[in-house]
Amino acid sequence: MGIAPLAHASYTAYIFQSGSDVVATGSGSLDFSNLVFNVSGSCTPGVSAATIGLSLGTNNGPCTEYVGTITGPASWGAGSLTFTSSGSGPNVVITSSSIAVPLAYVSGAALGTSTATFLSNTLAGLGLTIGTYTYSWGTTNPDTFTVNINTSSPESSSAPLTLAGLGVISLLMWKRRRNALGGRGLTER
Repeated sequence: MGIAPLAHASYTAYIFQSGSDVVATGSGSLDFSNLVFNVSGSCTPGVSAATIGLSLGTNNGPCTEYVGTITGPASWGAGSLTFTSSGSGPNVVITSSSIAVPLAYVSGAALGTSTATFLSNTLAGLGLTIGTYTYSWGTTNPDTFTVNINTSSPESSSAPLTLAGLGVISLLMWKRRRNALGGRGLTER
């Protein structure tokens, strides 16, 4: 018999350029066992690079804030607070000292996908610096909130790998068929 591993929660957000807009998406779970309840209120989606702030989800939705020792980078650039044009999904917020989630959220549960859209904007216009920024709290098995700022969506960065995988599968299928034909090639039957 072994000891069960400690729960580890992780949330990942992506902020990327999508045509003439900036889009942010996020999903994962958050564990508040190493944080303290602070207050319940209303979350307004937006982003602030200079003071570390990202809020995803439905505009002005109710949320609960937890505070504690959260370690990570001091900024994501020089941009000031910019509110979103639209958002969807559960409210999820990170700042340099707090995390907020929907009122009924159960610590450690999956949050689903949240989005925020900044119409007619660019990463540079929002003052965001491209990079990966990870925040953690807790000591034994830290929970994390990662913000990835990139020029392209997370799906487009995996496209070359997907195409390479399809190429390998096609090659293997061609070889199998060739071997089944006794090595005669595809045109000889």
